[in-house]
Order: sequence, then structure tokens, then C-alpha cells
Amino acid sequence: MNQTDLLAQMNGRAITNGWDVVCAMSAERISKLFEDKYNKGEQSGLLYKIEHVEEFALGSISLNFHVGPPLISFIKDDPTRCLLRLEIKDGVAELKDKSGGVVDSQKIPSKPDDPARFIIAIIPLVVIQGKVENGHDVVIGFDQTESVNINLNFDDTVKGFVTNGLKNYFKNNVEKKNWSLGTLIYKENPELIYLTPTSFEFATSVRPGDATDTGCLMLFITTKDGIKGTANELTGKDGKLFTPYPDGHSAALIISNRLFYERILLPQIPNIPAQWAFKPGETKLMAGYVCTTGGSIKYRGYHCLGRDQWDINGFTLRCNEGTPPLSLINGPDGKLNFQWNNSWSVHWRNVYVDTSTGGDSITTSGDTPMTLSIINPEVKMSVSEPDQVISFENHAVAHIQGPPEESGWLKILEQVFGGSVHAGEVIQAAINEKLPKLNIPFKGVNVFAASNLLFPEDHIITYDLNGVFTPGDLVIFGTTRDIKR
Repeated sequence: MNQTDLLAQMNGRAITNGWDVVCAMSAERISKLFEDKYNKGEQSGLLYKIEHVEEFALGSISLNFHVGPPLISFIKDDPTRCLLRLEIKDGVAELKDKSGGVVDSQKIPSKPDDPARFIIAIIPLVVIQGKVENGHDVVIGFDQTESVNINLNFDDTVKGFVTNGLKNYFKNNVEKKNWSLGTLIYKENPELIYLTPTSFEFATSVRPGDATDTGCLMLFITTKDGIKGTANELTGKDGKLFTPYPDGHSAALIISNRLFYERILLPQIPNIPAQWAFKPGETKLMAGYVCTTGGSIKYRGYHCLGRDQWDINGFTLRCNEGTPPLSLINGPDGKLNFQWNNSWSVHWRNVYVDTSTGGDSITTSGDTPMTLSIINPEVKMSVSEPDQVISFENHAVAHIQGPPEESGWLKILEQVFGGSVHAGEVIQAAINEKLPKLNIPFKGVNVFAASNLLFPEDHIITYDLNGVFTPGDLVIFGTTRDIKR
């Protein structure tokens, strides 16, 4: 899907189903990275050997195998489960009697053209969970398996004993292991806001009918002080959103609408004279934003005597009024914008004293239209590499303006006599400086920890500098590292 169409699927919606952050990556590339790191002896699992003795009534079976990488792969058209696949590289199985004597044995491989032998477990993805602590290994734990399939071409004498022994070993040992993905280390800086992950869950997303490796692996992340979501999938405008990054990309990070607006932006917005609050969406799927719930600016009017006598009525400008009222909201183009549009009329009376005729006066009155709008409304966002900090450039200013020139009798008087003061100019000079401060220097948001839960030493995702959008949630597009062979 191209970027425009993808952003349209996300527009106005909260697509994470309550999760704080979702990190999506190419399933194919992640599978290759698991294998590549394991083959290099790096941390992508702790199981390199199987050493196990299984006793039974007449003796025991002794297993001593070297195994290949514990690869997570994905089942076509089945996003709820994955395969954990281990190849038995070499080793020996020995069948022994009660006294310990070897009754039969078989080596792997027994001859050069032997077929590969595998241990394959089907694992529900909902039970693969990760734990995160700064300065410690990111680990994933397997709580249960639905079935274990042992594909062995052994002699009949030992085959049944080996198969049963491996199943019990896998059930009683492998499932209880915490497999390390690497150590996550980040140094917090008070000038930044951190998305600090505490745990995560796996899910795969494959569009029905597509090949498995065209899908993506998703990490549904709970951050500090956050809560778990309700479903391990993304929900776009037209239903389930299978791949949340556009063509030409292979990764995305999605920060939930509520987390972004309520916990990141809202605490940084000054509350005087306006009062700000998070406004939830109409449903769980509709995106919220922050807007003013109260606060006002009073103009007490203007009065002066002399040759040009003015009497301008006062008024009260309320922050939560207008179309729309003062808000920080998702723009239709996926950009973050301050919005506030308002218009009203102010009544005035002017008495002009003509000293050249001995003090004759001309009185006029009218209503001057006033408008309020935002100058530079867009809060521009970008993300840096390699530190992966979202930065905000914000020059938004609320501004009140009157008409470019007066009309009616006052305009004629100015043309004849010159020098008259505009009602709009008087109001502008008095009230613009009282408007709420909008050019807020928002802190940067560090997303490194949430982006690097898989193999944190490797920096496997690179984000586009200007690939940050807020169609509903905040989303960043990027690419996963390509594994070279």
C-alpha cells in the first residue's frame, strides 16, 4: 500500500487497540536476523545443546545433540501461532539397559547423505512474552506449546525412545527457559521524554492468501505506568490493518493516540489563561486530541477624548469557543496542528471634532469585524538517527486581527481629514499579547528503547528523517536492516 492510502486507513483512528506502542517489522528479515545471529554465536537463544537422560522400566535413553538456531517462523494464514524449529546438527542417542550397558545407539548423521532431522514446536504467540529492564537482558519466555513434532529417521529400535525423550525434554526444559535477545541500555536525559518499555507480546500479521514471509512481526508494548491492550492486531478504517508501513519500507513504530496526546503533549502545555484537557474519541477506535475546556481573555474596551473621540465596546474571548476552539489536533494530511478559528464584531462610536470650523463634530458608529486564527499552525516533527529522538519544531502563534481598513463613514472621514485610529488596530494592540502561548518548546521523545527490543545492540531499524505522521496515532516509517548473505 502506498503511503497516502496507508495514512488514509489510519486517519482519525486509534488503531493500536489500547496498547501503548506497537513496533512492526518485516517477518522475513527478522527471521533471517535470528538465524544470522545464532550462527555467529551471538545471543538469539540459549539452546545450543540437548543433554538428556530419559529413564523407563527396562533402562534409559541418553541424548547428546548439538542443535541449530531456535528459529521463530510464521505459519501461513495463521497469525495466532508460530513455529519454533531446531535442527539436530549432530550427536548420538544411546539406548541402555538397567545396568547402564549400551543396547543400541545411533549417530547423527550416520552417513553423509542423511536427511536433516528437526524438532518442531507449535507455539501460540499469545504466550510468548518479553520482559524489559534497563541494563539487563531483554528476554522472551515460552509458557506452553500446543504440540511438539519430532522428525527423525532413526532405527526402529531407538526411534520411539528418542522421540519420547525429546518431547519430554522440550516440555520440561525449553519451555521454562528465558531466551535472551540482548542487553538494552539507555541513559535517560531530563530534556527528553522516554517511552520506557516494561513488557511486550508477539503477534504475526499476514494478509490471507499472501506468502508467510510477506507479513510482519509485531511487538505490542506496554510502557512504564501503562496497561496492556485488548487485542494483538491493528484496526484500520477498512478493518484489520495487516502491514502498517508503506511500500518501500519494512518497519513502523506506532505510539498510541492517548499516550501521545495525554501523557506526552498535554503535561507540557501551559494552562494559563487557557485550561487544556485530553478529549477522547467518540469510540475506542476514534482518535482523541487535546483542546481547551475553559479560560478567557477580557478586553475592557477603549475610550478617549480629544479631536478624535473613540468609544469601543469591551468583550470576552473564551478559549473553548470558535470553529474549532483552541485545540492541538491531527490535521487531515497526517500533520500535527494547532487550530483556533473565531470571528465576532465589536461595536464602536467615533466623534470627530473639526477645529477649523469652530468645533463642529461628526459622529459615526459601526461594528468592526474581528478574526482570530493561528499563524504557523503546523508543529513539524522529525526523527533523528541513530539516537532515534522525535523532535518538534513549533512556531505557532494565536493572532487577532481586524479588517485591513475601516468602512462606511469612518473611511470617508479618514480620506478627508486623515489620521483616524482604526478600532481593529486598537483591539489588536491591547489583546494579542494576552493570548495563550502556543510556540511551546516541546521536549523530544526518545523511542530508542521501544524500537530496539529485538537484538538491542544491533539497531535493526532505521527511521526516515521526515517519516513522522499523526493521522490518529503517531506513526514513524522506516526500514529493518537487510541481512547480507
